[in-house]
Amino acid sequence: MLPHTGEDTANRRSNANPSREAVPGFVRLLTWLIAIGLGYSFLVLGISLRDRYVAYSGTVIAKGVSPTLHRTTQYLVIRDSSGHDHRRYVTPMSGGWIPVGTFVVKRRGLSATVETPGKLTPWQMLDSADKVLARHGIRPEDKNDPLQNPGAFEVFVLVCAVAGMYACSRVLRASGAR
Repeated sequence: MLPHTGEDTANRRSNANPSREAVPGFVRLLTWLIAIGLGYSFLVLGISLRDRYVAYSGTVIAKGVSPTLHRTTQYLVIRDSSGHDHRRYVTPMSGGWIPVGTFVVKRRGLSATVETPGKLTPWQMLDSADKVLARHGIRPEDKNDPLQNPGAFEVFVLVCAVAGMYACSRVLRASGAR
């Protein structure tokens, strides 16, 4: 058996993965940060989309605020008819105004809001106010303001993360890394 020399080990290391040395450390770090941000955005967006879509009903037993990296999110803890508690994330206009102890119903769909049977929701109150203003010749404000759309920040972060991943892949391809 031949003795092991340090020169042979150095040659094996340099020939093992030449593309790894061509990629700067900050590009690898940037790629990891974008991947983590993308995963977080998918998680937050997925939870809020699920809670905006599914139908549920029950009694509100608690309310709270859950801080995230970019904003605070309100939630309701709802006890259904079988006695199970569910945390549902809501926006201030879709259900954050409901007091504890109230029975609520939410229909399935992204545009459905949490309703209390027999009471007007804030959106219904705004619609009736718009009708009264229109009757007197006053135009209501534009309701399609993208800054007031809940979830717009998550979509923005998601698009930026995808664009960043694409840019990093182009840099890696240009540097010869695989």
